[in-house]
Amino acid sequence: VSGNTIISTFNGFKRIDLCLGKQTIWNGYEWSEVEVKETGQNQHCFKVTLNDGKSLTCTDYHIWYIGELGSKVKKLTKDLSINDELYYNNGPCQQKVEKIEDLGVIDKVYCFNEPIRHLGFFNGIITGQCSEIFMPSLESCRLLAINLFGYVKNPFTKDSYFDYDEFYKETKIAQRLMDNVVDLESEKIDQIIAKVNSDPESDDVKKDEINLWARIKKLNDECRRTGLGITAIGDTLAAIGVKYGSEESIAVTEKIYQTLKLAAYESSVEMAEELGAFKDYDANQEAGCEFIQLIKSERPDLYERMVKSGRRNIALTTTAPTGTVSLMAQTSSGIEPVFSLGYKRRKKINPNDKNGRIDFVDQNGDSWQEFMVYHHKVKQWIDITKNDKLEDSPWWGATANEIDWINRVKLQAAAQKHVCHAISSTINLPENVTEEKVAEIYETAFASGVKGITIYRDNCRTGVLVSKEEKKKENKIYHNNAPKRPKNLDADVHHLSYQNNRYYVVVGLLEKDPYEIFIGLNNDGEGDVVVPKSIKNGFLSKEGKGKYVLKTDDFSCVLRNTHTDENADVLARMLSSALRHGCSIDFLVHQLEKTKGGLTSFSKILSRVIKKYIKDGSVVSGEQCPECHGKLVRESGCKICKGTEEKAGCGWTACN
Repeated sequence: VSGNTIISTFNGFKRIDLCLGKQTIWNGYEWSEVEVKETGQNQHCFKVTLNDGKSLTCTDYHIWYIGELGSKVKKLTKDLSINDELYYNNGPCQQKVEKIEDLGVIDKVYCFNEPIRHLGFFNGIITGQCSEIFMPSLESCRLLAINLFGYVKNPFTKDSYFDYDEFYKETKIAQRLMDNVVDLESEKIDQIIAKVNSDPESDDVKKDEINLWARIKKLNDECRRTGLGITAIGDTLAAIGVKYGSEESIAVTEKIYQTLKLAAYESSVEMAEELGAFKDYDANQEAGCEFIQLIKSERPDLYERMVKSGRRNIALTTTAPTGTVSLMAQTSSGIEPVFSLGYKRRKKINPNDKNGRIDFVDQNGDSWQEFMVYHHKVKQWIDITKNDKLEDSPWWGATANEIDWINRVKLQAAAQKHVCHAISSTINLPENVTEEKVAEIYETAFASGVKGITIYRDNCRTGVLVSKEEKKKENKIYHNNAPKRPKNLDADVHHLSYQNNRYYVVVGLLEKDPYEIFIGLNNDGEGDVVVPKSIKNGFLSKEGKGKYVLKTDDFSCVLRNTHTDENADVLARMLSSALRHGCSIDFLVHQLEKTKGGLTSFSKILSRVIKKYIKDGSVVSGEQCPECHGKLVRESGCKICKGTEEKAGCGWTACN
């Protein structure tokens, strides 16, 4: 969006370009932490005005417009006509687009990724992103997954096969079950509305909530949307001897999804014949729909019945991630291949839990417990075949990190042809993948008709799934080279006093981590300061050998070795060397805190400066709580007791 767009932050409404960095924002439902960024320059933008007068200036890739009830999808372009009855999903209701203005190129645009609901509040308009299922207005997301592995007969043997007849029959039952959930949901909404009506508040207070639930119920009853899907396709293919990603696997996957589609639609048509179609069913409106025409070519009889009687549900099928579901079912998840035949998993825990075991603390200070997981169906294969050589298994060479990504996209595209909504799926790529390759995958997926796809670059996150073991270090000293210093570094400027003298401490930052430190007497020898106290940050430019210049927009000075004694210079040089060669800030602070002298000694003062760069949650090495001998961690630079595995922390803090 454009820089003058107003977002709702915890500290009030602000222009997005004036609150870059970490912010707590309102996503329309709750407070959420995001990082606001500048994401582009010289972008083609449009101003979109809704029927309530609210407007948004945004790029063409920011908003997708949908027709009423989701029957149309159009990308924002200068040629888009509002005569197409364009609507925008503004949180609780669809709003008609009144005007689209082409603004040409704007110098800068901004955005943030909201992690909880994938929603943002821009100029009073709620907008968001979603690839799995784009929900018009206030419809519910109802999901049911059928475990495909249950339809494999004689798995992992030469007589194995997939029972399409049984799958077809039970898919029809599953679709009827989903439709029953719609009625159950409607009953619950009636109970909620009755409860609100009986509350003692005035009608003015209650009307918004009642109207909201009334709109939800209206769409619930009139559309009857469902999300019937599958899980375990990776294990199902292996169980019938088909390698995931092969041409045969693409053909089998398409047949499974075609069976799912036809069974679900026949069930919905049967219910329409018995109970009536969803309210706005119109065969003429779907005459040009490729998805419906595909059903016509595959099952003319079913299509004729649908034209005559309609169907019970506006849309029927999807494929959700089914991550936790697949763990309980002990199968691969959704449409995905098996991630790994064995892998390490991390469970986020409360460090104060009585029986919690902390194996890992991530860069955000969150605590995790690690445990190994071996894929259940691999063990079943070993038990059936009496063969424990994994290279002989049907998964070998076909796990998430091994399959060819082109075939991965082809497999999903073959399934997408038979799915009403979108498919949730992830392509796993190696750590060194290029941006060009990522772009190629997304563009190929788009051209193949895939509605949504996710890319995960190996080891880009330290939590949850870890695909490589951390090598145990030998008990010896390791030598490493410092990263090359760029010409310019961002810099923080700190001001401190010691023995009636004023000092500046300039910390050069490489990717937000301290790289070098300059300590100088803040006196030019003639009674004037070298660095004014008002300067808190800038950048450090290396102008030549030994010549470093601190600069801001309207200030510049050379940092010289004008210290009161050589010890301060030595200290700065040694700290800089340690930092750029990978020594942890926590360890350096710990060593400075152990030196002789009171709280006003130079080393203690300097330690209080650099400990500001310790990430919250970092464990204090070589030190325990003096009260209960528990583990100490840093929070806002201070040492705080977090206790032991057996008991919670006692609350001791070094800052008291």
